Amino acid sequence: MENSPLILVADDDLWQQKLIEVTLSGMGYRIITAADGETALSQVSRHMPDVILLDIQMPQKNGFEVLSEVKQNESTRGIQVVMVTGSEENEARARALALGADDFLIKPVDRVLLKARIQSSVKLKAYYDHLKAYQQRLETEVNQKTRQLREAFEQLEKSSLETIYRLARAAEYKD
Repeated sequence: MENSPLILVADDDLWQQKLIEVTLSGMGYRIITAADGETALSQVSRHMPDVILLDIQMPQKNGFEVLSEVKQNESTRGIQVVMVTGSEENEARARALALGADDFLIKPVDRVLLKARIQSSVKLKAYYDHLKAYQQRLETEVNQKTRQLREAFEQLEKSSLETIYRLARAAEYKD
C-alpha cells in the first residue's frame, strides 16, 4: 500500500469527499483530503500526490487559484489535476484548461467515471515521472561526457604545447 499512488481529494463538501475517499481507497489508492484551498496547497507541498481531485468552489482559495499555483510550480507541475465541478459551464472548463487542468468530473461524481479518470490520470503521472527521470539521466550523461571531452581537449592542448616546445628546443640545439 505504501507504493500505491497517492490521491488528494480537495472538496469542501465532506459527504462528496468521503464518497470519493471510500471509492478510491477500495481500489487500493492512498487518500489524503482537504476541505479548502489553503489546506489543499499545504497537502500538495507536504505529500506530493500523484493526482488531485480538485473542487472549483472552495473556501479560502478556490480551485482555480489552487490549480494555478500547482501548475506554475516546477516541482508540482506534473501532478495530474482533475477538476470537480457542480456545473457544466463551458466557461469554467475553458478557464481550468487554460490554467493547466488535466481532466474534469461533474458532480455528483459517477463512480465508474471516477475510477476510469483516476486510473488514466495515475498512468499519465507515472509516464510523466518516467520521462522526467529519463531527462535527468540524459542531462547527467551529457554533463559527464562534456566534462570528459573538456578534459580530453585540455590534455590534447597540453600535449600540443609540449610538442611545440620540444620542437622549438630541438631547433635551437640544431642552430
